[in-house]
Amino acid sequence: MLRGQWNVAFIRADLAGAIAIASQLLTHAEAARDADLALDAHTKLGQTFLHQGELALARRHLEPALTRSGDAPSRVRAAPRVAIYFSWVLWHAGLGTQARQRAEDALLLAVDAGSPHSTAFALGYGMIVHLLRGDLARALELAPRLLALTAEHGLVYWRQLSDFLEGMITARRGDPAAGSLQMERGMRAMRGTGARVGIPYLLCLIAEARLACGQHAAARAALEDAANLVGVTGNALYAAEAARLEGDLALAEPEAAGGRGVAEQRYLRALAVAREQGTRIFELRAATSLARLLAAEGDARRAIQLLTTVQAGFSEGFDSADWLQAQTLLERWRTGSLMQADPQNRAG
Repeated sequence: MLRGQWNVAFIRADLAGAIAIASQLLTHAEAARDADLALDAHTKLGQTFLHQGELALARRHLEPALTRSGDAPSRVRAAPRVAIYFSWVLWHAGLGTQARQRAEDALLLAVDAGSPHSTAFALGYGMIVHLLRGDLARALELAPRLLALTAEHGLVYWRQLSDFLEGMITARRGDPAAGSLQMERGMRAMRGTGARVGIPYLLCLIAEARLACGQHAAARAALEDAANLVGVTGNALYAAEAARLEGDLALAEPEAAGGRGVAEQRYLRALAVAREQGTRIFELRAATSLARLLAAEGDARRAIQLLTTVQAGFSEGFDSADWLQAQTLLERWRTGSLMQADPQNRAG
């Protein structure tokens, strides 16, 4: 009964209620010394804390769930879901190399599980990890496998997510206008089932695509929708990124949105939220956006200092799109600063 109640609360993004129910499950499991139930409870708590943006707590529960995976059929079926959620935690924590490996581990575990639903978990959420890392090629490899699986087994949610991800791929291949339309179609289908968990995340990805093709009103609507949902549900995993995108929108529409001052305020807000949550990848994105703003105003030294400080918190994931973008900017600004400091390099 508690498992069913958790499913309903989680899907509807009643995250506080889902945590309370999963905590009861864990209490019952420990009292009964039921290892399978404990695994399920830790997994549910990890999932829910992740969607709240509580990365440390998510990791605290998902790591034990990983170690509890074993040979029992129920544990084998659960293993891909645990691994892919842990991959998400690692990605947001700035551990991109480990995140990629866990996403690949989840696919291997899904083979052992022999469950279409477990395989869909590994494929669908693995695609998101790869897309966020900027590994479009790997996402393209997985896309037809997810689509075929959803068609064969009638997995409605995963078909909807597949539609969304196909749109995301289209956007990142250079057609954000067409991609965002398909992303919105997939998201509307999800919401039509009553699902709300993760929707703020998807809305921010849509806003990013809308911004990329200059559709500012649509981007603003998506961000406002995301903010309303976060306020109601506490589904705050993407809160830092939402603030950063609001800053980008302010710069894109300086007269309507307040321009430079509002953008800086939003970027600083994004930095603060990311640091509070421990979402290092969003801290890097926010720092990159703020550093761009500073450099554009001629303050390259401050931009370099900000971005260098944030980069110093990373120990891996140096092949991700976010890291490479930040590194390219730093090299450009450092070269420019050196040229300005050297009188021989001045025009004359």
